[in-house]
Amino acid sequence: MASSRKLPPDIVLRQCLVDHLTPYADQPVAIALSGGLDSVVLLHLAAQVAPSLGITLQALHVNHQISPNAAVWAQFCVDLCTRLGIPIAVVALQLQRQGGESLEAVARDARYTALRRLPVHAVLLAHHQDDQAETVLLQLLRGGGVKGMAAMPAIRHAVGWPDFVRPFLTVPRQVLAGYAQSSALQWVEDESNTDTRYDRNFIRHRILPQLAESYPEVRQVLGRAASLCAEASELQDALAGLDAKGVDWSSRTLPIKCFDHLSPARAGNLLRWFVAKCGATLPAASQQEALKQLLGQRVDADPRIRLSCGFLARYDGLIWLVRDAVLQADQVGFEWRGPGQMDFASLSGRLIAQMSHGHGVALSRLAGPLCLRLRQGGEMLRPRMGGPSRPVKALLQEARVPPWVRTRLPLLFAGDALVAIPGIAVDADAQAASGVPSVVFDWQCLDTTAETTFPPSGC
Repeated sequence: MASSRKLPPDIVLRQCLVDHLTPYADQPVAIALSGGLDSVVLLHLAAQVAPSLGITLQALHVNHQISPNAAVWAQFCVDLCTRLGIPIAVVALQLQRQGGESLEAVARDARYTALRRLPVHAVLLAHHQDDQAETVLLQLLRGGGVKGMAAMPAIRHAVGWPDFVRPFLTVPRQVLAGYAQSSALQWVEDESNTDTRYDRNFIRHRILPQLAESYPEVRQVLGRAASLCAEASELQDALAGLDAKGVDWSSRTLPIKCFDHLSPARAGNLLRWFVAKCGATLPAASQQEALKQLLGQRVDADPRIRLSCGFLARYDGLIWLVRDAVLQADQVGFEWRGPGQMDFASLSGRLIAQMSHGHGVALSRLAGPLCLRLRQGGEMLRPRMGGPSRPVKALLQEARVPPWVRTRLPLLFAGDALVAIPGIAVDADAQAASGVPSVVFDWQCLDTTAETTFPPSGC
């Protein structure tokens, strides 16, 4: 980046922005706006460049509600966008830490979740060369693998989400600061950025300046190292793709047979890739222990590997990635209003009803009040006329419903009578006779973390 120091800051930054925005010409693009110097520079330049490319800009400010100045920063961003004529949305987060998670990690994950929900083709992020160098050092100190050492990509593509684009990733922060000063821009200062109790700040204010005294090009060198690690990571992903050839990713499962005859290193690489493919992360240091628990225990064991967004589990010859679900109620009453889909947010699921004849629940049994109720234990259902009543737990096991799904699969009651386990069985007293109008019920578990659904076959 020696050339970028010789050219005026506005020319360097404008060219980087044009290069990265051109693929999104005539499309909606969003900017992650914190109100700090970096994102203000990005917004200011994008407002100038976007019209020539036919790009419709919008901004998103995420209020983490951590700093006492958070509301002031949000208002600053709103006022700035108003002056520039750019629509802005402000999202206020309620952060909750689990286990040993750091506040930084929780805030970052929540921020990116909000950005992924934007109805745009790309989201611009203001990370620069200094940020990249800090990330490489952080990953090194945490014992990260090549995936972590690759740090941040200039462009991250993901199916179903906007692209994350970092146009300034090879530009030193001093170039952005020069542009901000020459353009008389205003920005907010996050007081936490000087707190060296945070790992990134410690590296930024203590480590990198000392390294730069002996190695003036340290930030550029670390950026090149990240690029080399990204190439190695790409090769690892290609190898894992070969090892998992033919796997259907829609169910978030990986057959255990894929690990047959793989070396420990190659098996760990496959597991890491699978987790990443499902939108989660598995630290390099945890891969081998996770494999030991998932593959090394007896067949009837129920191992769980905790992730930040859920857990890995093994069942029925498969490794599953299961997202966390927040169930806000154990039962919900409703009335029959015809076939279709009915979402029950408090149960984190969707009831699917299809009309039929002679198959499923007799329509006449749905005339009164209905209720979806989670299992309490001890429920019985008679699946065949003339047959015995059987424990619901046993019916779910025979249907090969995974243990974690059994706890969130509601039972359908008409009044006080259990009439069906959606997608599994119908009580004999509620079954429709041949030719009689009926309803077939199924249940979809909604994955609230990633806004996707588990397939009905898994629920």
